[in-house]
Amino acid sequence: MFAMLKRIFRSKKKSPFFREVFDLPFNTPVGIFDFHDPFADRCNVLADDGFSFVEIGPITPEAQHGILFNRGAEALASRMRKRKQHRACIIANICKNPSTDIELALPDYEHCFNILYDHVDIFNVNLADEHVPGIRQLQEITYLSDIIDKLLEQRMLFNDYKPILIEISEDLTRTDLDDLIHYVRSSGVDGLVCSSLAQVRYISEKAQGRLPIIAKAYFKSVGEAKEFLDAGAALLELKGFSAGFRLQSFRYRLRRSLAASAQRK
Repeated sequence: MFAMLKRIFRSKKKSPFFREVFDLPFNTPVGIFDFHDPFADRCNVLADDGFSFVEIGPITPEAQHGILFNRGAEALASRMRKRKQHRACIIANICKNPSTDIELALPDYEHCFNILYDHVDIFNVNLADEHVPGIRQLQEITYLSDIIDKLLEQRMLFNDYKPILIEISEDLTRTDLDDLIHYVRSSGVDGLVCSSLAQVRYISEKAQGRLPIIAKAYFKSVGEAKEFLDAGAALLELKGFSAGFRLQSFRYRLRRSLAASAQRK
């Protein structure tokens, strides 16, 4: 059964669950955050397992010891430069060095962005990582706009277009979200990454469904994952698994749930 499902997921034909987000094709709405893979070596394996996108990181300019499996932006770029192709869409989760002061964070993000630009498909500007001291302060529009405006400016210097997303924390107030949505829609940012169902629903309603959202969470069940899609998420990203979590069963039951919803429509 699993072998059959793998063949279906990795088929070159469009699946019934195909969707285009950020002007990129996704054969299934399900991706994964693979923070155990510092060099993105497992992306093709995960693609064959049915994930349409893989997020790697958090990636900082310098290698970090004791923070997940970060080996630094330059080491990652060097490794990826030798790889001919990847079958899953790769999202680079970029972040400042933990030791960098908030006021000096921009060069860290800019460095990661420029050195990885030719090797990934999407950038997730991480402003919510709990392992990085003070980073959530960067969600204030004054700091955030300085960083994002510069990355948007840098993007214009490259020949191809790579979507830029912003990852936010769950503790933003509705006033904060209103300011963020206004900035994102007026600046040219391509979407948001968040882990709160309430945030997904609020952002989707406030932006009238015109702001793509990746729901990135520890989904406990297919029903919970489906709730995020129904609330307005464009894509689902598995952030990790709880004990006893059966990945193959999850994907199979989610496909059945999506198929049933499509038939009802």
